[in-house]
This record gives sequence, C-alpha cells and structure tokens, in this order.
Amino acid sequence: MPLRIDFLKPEKFGFSKTAMQAYSVPLIVCGHVGAFNGLIWHTEMAHIFRQTNDGLFLTSRFWLGRTMNPILRKLMINNAMACGMAEHCAIEYRNLAEIVPTLI
Repeated sequence: MPLRIDFLKPEKFGFSKTAMQAYSVPLIVCGHVGAFNGLIWHTEMAHIFRQTNDGLFLTSRFWLGRTMNPILRKLMINNAMACGMAEHCAIEYRNLAEIVPTLI
C-alpha cells in the first residue's frame, strides 16, 4: 500500500520550543501518515531525539488511527498493522544505526 507522510514543524504538532530546549531535545520529526498516497489519513507520528552524554536517544510515538473516523479505524487498524509498523521501525532503526556513525 503506497504511503504518504506530510511532515510538520514540532510546534504545529503541539510541541513547545521552550520545553524542547529545557529537556535537551534538539529535534522532533513529526508527521501525518496516509494510505493510498494520502487518500486516507490514518496515523500521526513523532520521532523525538533527546541529547544525552553518549549521543542521541530516540523515542518514537505513533497514534494509529487517531485521525480516522471510528468505522474506518475498526476496519483498517488491527494487530497486523501494528506488527507491520513495529517491523518497519526495527528495520529503519537498524539502518540508522549503520548510517549515522558514518556521518559523525
């Protein structure tokens, strides 16, 4: 299924620049995720990067079905979708673990 992500500034997603600075968060990547090239918007996501003494600590949050009407949510959001998201993230984070050290 072709997906589309519309990225937003953290402030548009509800994050405060002041709070980000206070909690050593230099970057938050936020977006709305849609299926069928954005025909059906279904998920909101935030990748929160917090600065630590060792580097960056990444926390990701996904709100599956948050932007859908309840009927579509029941039809489309299920365990298989959640497991697929978890698998996708594991692959994505493994790729980042290989790529990021080469950029430093």
